Amino acid sequence: MLSPDRHWVPAESVRIQLATSELQAWLGDPRPYDGPQQKWSWLSVLADFLRSAGHLGSELTAALGSDLAAAVTSAASLKADFDSKSHGQMEAALTTRRPGDQAAIDQLSTRWDAVDVRLAAWRDLIEACRDTTVPFDVLAHRRDLFWHLARSGDHDTGQLSDFLAGTLANNAYWVDLARVWLGDITDTSTPLRRPDEPAGLTEAEQLAFCERLVTQTATPGHYVVWIAYDHAGPGIIHRELGPVSFWGAKWLRSVLPQGQGPNWDAVPSELKVADSMFRLDDLPKDDQDVLLARFDLGPGAWTDPVRVAIEQIESVVTLAGFHVGDTKWRPMAGYLIAIDGRVRGIGSFHPVISRDEFVNYDYQHAMDTELADLVQQLAAHLPVTDASLSGTIQAVRWWQQARRQSPLAAVLLHVRVVELLAHQIGVTKWYTYLDSYFRCEWVRHRLIHELGQVIDDCMRNASGLPNVADQQWLDTLRQATTTHHPGRAFHRHLGKCFDELPRLAQLFPPGDDLGRRVQDAVRRYTLKELPNWRNELEQDWQLARERVVRVRNTLAHGGPLMDDTVVTVHRFIEELAQWSLEVALEGLLSGQNVTTANAAHQQACDQWNTDLTSATSVITALTG
Repeated sequence: MLSPDRHWVPAESVRIQLATSELQAWLGDPRPYDGPQQKWSWLSVLADFLRSAGHLGSELTAALGSDLAAAVTSAASLKADFDSKSHGQMEAALTTRRPGDQAAIDQLSTRWDAVDVRLAAWRDLIEACRDTTVPFDVLAHRRDLFWHLARSGDHDTGQLSDFLAGTLANNAYWVDLARVWLGDITDTSTPLRRPDEPAGLTEAEQLAFCERLVTQTATPGHYVVWIAYDHAGPGIIHRELGPVSFWGAKWLRSVLPQGQGPNWDAVPSELKVADSMFRLDDLPKDDQDVLLARFDLGPGAWTDPVRVAIEQIESVVTLAGFHVGDTKWRPMAGYLIAIDGRVRGIGSFHPVISRDEFVNYDYQHAMDTELADLVQQLAAHLPVTDASLSGTIQAVRWWQQARRQSPLAAVLLHVRVVELLAHQIGVTKWYTYLDSYFRCEWVRHRLIHELGQVIDDCMRNASGLPNVADQQWLDTLRQATTTHHPGRAFHRHLGKCFDELPRLAQLFPPGDDLGRRVQDAVRRYTLKELPNWRNELEQDWQLARERVVRVRNTLAHGGPLMDDTVVTVHRFIEELAQWSLEVALEGLLSGQNVTTANAAHQQACDQWNTDLTSATSVITALTG
């Protein structure tokens, strides 16, 4: 339930709100229809929408009612026209049917922030949690969809997650905080109970209280939000830009304790109320180069005013940085929310520290080991004069550079890498190259990765098992099946671990997400089920690969494109570009040419795909 920003579904999955927005944008695209260029993008958008509609639970489907039914019927009919009509016929058909299709999709898009829709998604999630026979992928889609709908309703999902999880855990502290948020009690009238105290709610009362939280609408009032930046001083003490104002944190901390003086009147009133939640220590402690930013939202009602304020303040900071030529200010975590002149919400201020800022000795060790391994392979090729090797090394640089770019720029660079490698072996279309050489590899990798992740997560959660003997057994299994490598990488002997899946299913019952995944692994990793699973993953591949083509073509030739759509294929194409480079490099460094290396890789993948249905054991089926 916690961490609503962490998705449970695969990264390449598309939620129905995003699919609806994409289809809405394409229906509203003012460009004339260009069949050869646009048909496949249209089909990709429609396929994403129809797939996403199939992930809805019964409660949500009923809540959306005729709006959903009309949109699905419209999309299915439009897809049938694209499948059956020529380019000229389709151009005429679009002109005729576009207004009706737009009306159906537009109507559905108005429903995402409705309270009844959010409540229905919550009830679908609760039902999936209660029914332990529901597969994990269904549970994952319902959980992620609920959080997306909560965002559509302008909720602060982090706060809502804490309230819901605390209520379901019967935690008195979080229940009391939630009651403050709901307005059942004021922030000063009743002392909050301690986190170790039970709330004393029955299961029915817990669920009823959760529904109140899910359906809560914003409190009307005059809203003000404070956020903070570090690496932003010394300099500004106070500057006004309409509803946005900036305040030196050090200056505020020096003025507030005085309670009077020439600067006292300049301090915003919400920081001067004596009996509010706000205390001086709620401001950033290390304030030497910290700047506070205040946004006055004015009268209204917002369930997530912090998000609105951040968007507005960041617009000002971004424009200033653009004109300066750089933006060195870094947003900090934390916020203050004031309603009608009183601070009602506090998030602790602290710097956001990137892992890249720390010296990673494991990474340095891994690099040293890799350089040592390369000595034997690369020595015969130095200095690099071979055109294929030189071009491939350049493509590696592009791939590395792309990993430091935004998803939009990264996708273009990764596609460029694949284009280069496809052309090296005489394949004209880069997406045909991916289908021919890496589709089976991607499916196989997903099957192996899912099993490995389930086993790894069981071993990481061994300490949470109630029985000490079970903890010891699982730790022994971990040690016996794990080989460590430099850089904290490790290899797990999946064969030995797979044999213990039935026992792992007993140790981790399906009452939580890990237990549900173990249960699914026992069910799906069978010789009978693997070919069906392979076929499902091939459909996922087709959707994701066609979406990459759509993103690339839209960036190259114009057309509607959502940033979130790019995010769904970012890691997908990054991984495929990496695999393409690995095949080319391994072939070149071993004395083969790129064409021979790719042919050998393709033959091995195709052989694995063929042998899957005739394998005599699950591990053989997975590894070949």
